Amino acid sequence: MHDVFRNHGCELTPEIRDPLIGVSVDASSVVMAGHFPDSPDPAAVGQELCATVLALIKQNAEPMPGAQQVVRAVAAAGVPHAVASNSPADIVYATLERGGMLGDFETVITADDIKHPKPEPEIYLTACARLGADPLQAVGFEDTLTGALAVRAAGMRVIFVPTLPVEAPADWILPSLDSPELLAWIRSW
Repeated sequence: MHDVFRNHGCELTPEIRDPLIGVSVDASSVVMAGHFPDSPDPAAVGQELCATVLALIKQNAEPMPGAQQVVRAVAAAGVPHAVASNSPADIVYATLERGGMLGDFETVITADDIKHPKPEPEIYLTACARLGADPLQAVGFEDTLTGALAVRAAGMRVIFVPTLPVEAPADWILPSLDSPELLAWIRSW
């Protein structure tokens, strides 16, 4: 977002950025375009944002500490698991590949697969349906308020590892995915 704002001669402040964390590209692009003096088309801003994010992911993205261990522990427990992301498919798959987790999930649901992005529950309900899982028995891992609201709206339990310091409806709030308590809990399944 910083690069896109800079490209349009603007500064991205935390007051603008923070509410956009976890929001769909389409919704973010409308807000972003509204701050630019050249009044660009929001769709063009979305394309610019996606291209910028994709380039950054391919260059230097790293998984959150503990992410690979959590995914592999869930798989070892025999529990169905999915990715449910507000990002477009090309960004999600590039992220999974860069993070060494491409192929580690039974299904991947992206913004391209749904009509109503987070904070609506559709993406999580779709993930549960594809996995044959009851949402009331499922857990969603989230790092944004937008995502936590979607998990909760789907009737699922929320494990929250915040990207930014923010209050969110969660059953368990952790500073990091590499929490020994988290791995011990998963291994107890």
